[in-house]
Amino acid sequence: MIARKDPKLAGKLWIRVRGEIEPITICAPAGKYLLNAVRTERYLDGDTLVLCMCSDDSAIRGEDRFGVQAALRKFILGIEVVDIAYHSWAGDEFSKGGWMMSHPGCFIPGAVVLRQPHGNIHFAGSDISASEAGSIEGALSSGAQAACDVSIKLAKRRPEL
Repeated sequence: MIARKDPKLAGKLWIRVRGEIEPITICAPAGKYLLNAVRTERYLDGDTLVLCMCSDDSAIRGEDRFGVQAALRKFILGIEVVDIAYHSWAGDEFSKGGWMMSHPGCFIPGAVVLRQPHGNIHFAGSDISASEAGSIEGALSSGAQAACDVSIKLAKRRPEL
């Protein structure tokens, strides 16, 4: 798994588009489209904030408004990009790539072992979540499960008064 490296070197775009567009959620295959996830997030002063993820950071330039607009128009015809905020997960010194997304079949056995307590050590986090790896929901679910496990373990150790 380590030799195969991280399967994506991602980027994240917050895009302000003109007008209040209908709510959308789009997932597109990596390698076929520049943007792989697109969803409306909220409305702001008559415009819409759209969150986009790209699995190949080198395929899109966050400062290129017209390039980003062309990529977004593959899904939403005529959309007008007003502004962009961009984060390169590939260039981030701490993530060095992005969210958890292992090659198919590579991480499932390892995640199961990591979720198990090791003595008094309990692991939690998005990357080893049993429900939604790589997401905030997965991090919260994993953290809640670890906290519950610790609570049960501590309750069993508590002496009767």
